[in-house]
Amino acid sequence: MISQWHKVLVVGDFRTGKTYWCHWLLSQAQRYIAYDPAWELNVHQGVVTHDETALAEAVASHARVIYQPCDPKAEFDAFCRVATSATNAIVYVDEPALVMSSSGAIPPAFSRLYRLGHKRGLGVLLSTHRYQGDLPALTRVAHHVVAFRCSVNRDLMALREILGEAGAEWVRTAPSHAYWHRDVFVPEYPQGRPMRPVKSRAPRQKR
Repeated sequence: MISQWHKVLVVGDFRTGKTYWCHWLLSQAQRYIAYDPAWELNVHQGVVTHDETALAEAVASHARVIYQPCDPKAEFDAFCRVATSATNAIVYVDEPALVMSSSGAIPPAFSRLYRLGHKRGLGVLLSTHRYQGDLPALTRVAHHVVAFRCSVNRDLMALREILGEAGAEWVRTAPSHAYWHRDVFVPEYPQGRPMRPVKSRAPRQKR
């Protein structure tokens, strides 16, 4: 069970289903703030903004807000500042590698959000196709790791610490839309377990 304030890392190769899974999870949330550098979310999923002022105004008055930057790396700190000032929401960051330094460091503004956001009821949902840089360190304090197929040996070696040997080997050849879920709240599955593929159709809207 994934709660709003949890830290969730979603990792996998391109076209494995991770983005669809993240969008599905966001569709279940009452409130979220999304950093969408690929411009994949749309106005039907939330209020779309493109600058810090509009973002701050939208976060103050709307439940679902999408920030689509023109310069992903330069504008990420501004997004983190606004997101950190919010309460009771999921903060979604797609492809954090785009905002990392050349050494793989996560920006300090995001580190603060990730470490302290739970005090304001903020959860963090990260989606990435490369498990590198500071991401393994962040994963050690994550509540959930959702791993889709991952074919890069260096990433698999790092994931083995979290998923275990069986999980890393399963992820190496996993079918599209299937994933391995590591849940720190379920001790009877200390190394996670494979899950059925997510459905390809959009979830039904409640009436």
